[in-house]
Amino acid sequence: MRERFFLILLSALLYILVIPIAGAQPGEKIDSLINVLDHVNGQDSIAPLSELAALLVRTDKVKARKVIKELERLAVYYEKPKLNLEVSKQRCILYSLQFQQDSILITARKGITDAIKLEDDLYLSYFYSYMGSYHGRYGSVDSSLYYYHLGLKIKGANKRVFYSNLGQSYRKKKNYLKSIEYLELAMDNAKANRNINSEAIVSNNIALVYVEIGIDKKAIEYAERALELKDQIGDKRGKMFAYVTLVQFDLSEERLEKHLLTIANITTEELRNPVYNRLHKMVWASLLTKKGETQQALDMLLPIYKEAKESQTYELLGILDNLIESYIALNRLRDAKKHAL
Repeated sequence: MRERFFLILLSALLYILVIPIAGAQPGEKIDSLINVLDHVNGQDSIAPLSELAALLVRTDKVKARKVIKELERLAVYYEKPKLNLEVSKQRCILYSLQFQQDSILITARKGITDAIKLEDDLYLSYFYSYMGSYHGRYGSVDSSLYYYHLGLKIKGANKRVFYSNLGQSYRKKKNYLKSIEYLELAMDNAKANRNINSEAIVSNNIALVYVEIGIDKKAIEYAERALELKDQIGDKRGKMFAYVTLVQFDLSEERLEKHLLTIANITTEELRNPVYNRLHKMVWASLLTKKGETQQALDMLLPIYKEAKESQTYELLGILDNLIESYIALNRLRDAKKHAL
């Protein structure tokens, strides 16, 4: 059960690496850009529209599609073929977040063709990254590795992203030495660029490799390092992924109490997202179960299980595993069996 528990979140971690998260307060930035667009038109609207599209793909998919369509119109009207590269890039992000696998493949292939034709290496690296991510989820790991290695060769590419995703891909192939080698390179790159958020993400991904190898001490060390780094930048949402890794282990009483206190003090308002809220409750329930407060954990899990089942989001299996574990601990074997089927 432990292996399934952390693998279900791997895709989310990969997308965080492939698609960097926007600023901490996107709402304010969106309002600012809309205000700018009220006072410009024509070619002057291209830059703010591009920035707006990058924010909306993660916050309002319907509006994002409209903005991307307008950018596409402007690219044709003003004969700006490179603007179409940005259009394809934003569509890849949008399709990835909506799990539209055929659309990702078609758009990324078009992006590669256009980027090669226009000799734009930076955009070419983006599309290699999206192709690698696509094959990592829906195709073969070998194809994923192929595109990530191509991207890594491009001058000016974000090497940290490619190192990270190569590390994840080699983990899938159970080549753990290669996996850790590339993830450590990603870590070094993040440190050199003082990118604390990326350092935290990579640290947790290294922890996941050690989980699979079975070196619990190392896994706990890297997961707790990820938590410390997320604390430094005040990213309470990002801490949820490190906690998902951490709660798989038998923690000392001191550690358990420390993490329970931290989790209990995180509010729904701070997480600002139903998926993160469910991850928060799932982790909290896991810690309560470890403390022996299983009924309280079950009471916390049942509402979020219903929510996740209705929305069919990726954290559903993790919540379900926790729910079954709680029923077994309470000797409610019939309920455990019903949810296991």
